[in-house]
Amino acid sequence: MLKSGSRSRGEMKMLHLLVLTLLTLTGVLSDGGWGVNYSEPICAVRGSNAIISCTYFYPKSPYPVEKVLWCSMNSNSEKCQDRPYVYNSDSPAASRDFKYVGDKTSNCTLLISNVQFSHSGEYKFRFITDVKDGRWTGDPGVTLKVAVVQVSMIRLSGNGTLKEGDSVNLTCAVNCSLSSPQFVWFKNTEHLPESGSVLHLPALTVRNSGNYSCALRNYENFTSEMISLDVEGHFPVLDIVWIVLGVILFMLLVAILAVVYKRRKKAKAPEEDIRGSDRETQVGERTQGKQTKLQDNHVNEAAEAELQEDEITYASVCTKPKKPKEREVNAREEEENSRSGWKTQDEDVMYASVSIQPTKPKKGPVHTVQEDDSIIYSAVKTN
Repeated sequence: MLKSGSRSRGEMKMLHLLVLTLLTLTGVLSDGGWGVNYSEPICAVRGSNAIISCTYFYPKSPYPVEKVLWCSMNSNSEKCQDRPYVYNSDSPAASRDFKYVGDKTSNCTLLISNVQFSHSGEYKFRFITDVKDGRWTGDPGVTLKVAVVQVSMIRLSGNGTLKEGDSVNLTCAVNCSLSSPQFVWFKNTEHLPESGSVLHLPALTVRNSGNYSCALRNYENFTSEMISLDVEGHFPVLDIVWIVLGVILFMLLVAILAVVYKRRKKAKAPEEDIRGSDRETQVGERTQGKQTKLQDNHVNEAAEAELQEDEITYASVCTKPKKPKEREVNAREEEENSRSGWKTQDEDVMYASVSIQPTKPKKGPVHTVQEDDSIIYSAVKTN
């Protein structure tokens, strides 16, 4: 029994040594059996999405992968063993712009959305298995560059400042390698019809002056810095002659217009004087008419006043009662007169106030009428 037990222990040790030997020979526990492969350095345009292609390998059976990690050397170091990570399979929601599109067997591809300059740098992938010390970091990592578009000028002719007739080429390029880049051009922020990495400007004129920039097609929002072209114009003798002639013609035209204007002004002056005199005559007639009306009104008022003064006011007339003796004398006289054919009456008359209301003045002109100076009496009573 003891011998069998000792044999069994020896066999177990031999079996363990054999397994270790086999693992070593197969490369499972060696560097040859573990590794990470990256794509070439990546050049991405700002605002675009960048894909970092990646594969990894290890002894798969019976050691599955438990965790996958991506880290940036901008915030991490060495073997990517410590935080922070740009991607951690234990907390994928915290990755923001980074998305793991691989798996836990062989694909370790990483997608970076909306690439910015801050994303530039080196990235490394790390995976961990359930085997003790069974973990690996792909070192060195892969480099991501954010493309910067730049424009430059190459002068083909002329020296010093740009002048009319000189020729230049404007070249658009990026600071990293892109596959089949296509460029567009702008002048003073306006899109030009030309395309390509070179903009050729032969025989410059003043119209070519301006600020030029370029951008990658489909990424026009991210243009290069502007380069300014200031083309100086020159004035040949013929141009100077034309300019002088133009100035002379302009001055002649101004002089002719001034003469025509003065003549028209003189021609209009008599007409304006006639119109002014007519206006003064009309105003005088109107003023005279008003004065005549006022005079007529004063005359009418005076006539009305005289008429009112000529009206006489009398009291009622009544006869004074006679005494009895006078009645007898009168009776005798009447009898004598009747006999002789005469009929007389001797009466003493007294006048009271007779009131005649003045007539209201009529509107309009009053015509003076000669009135009879006869006296208007009231009723006369005789007793």
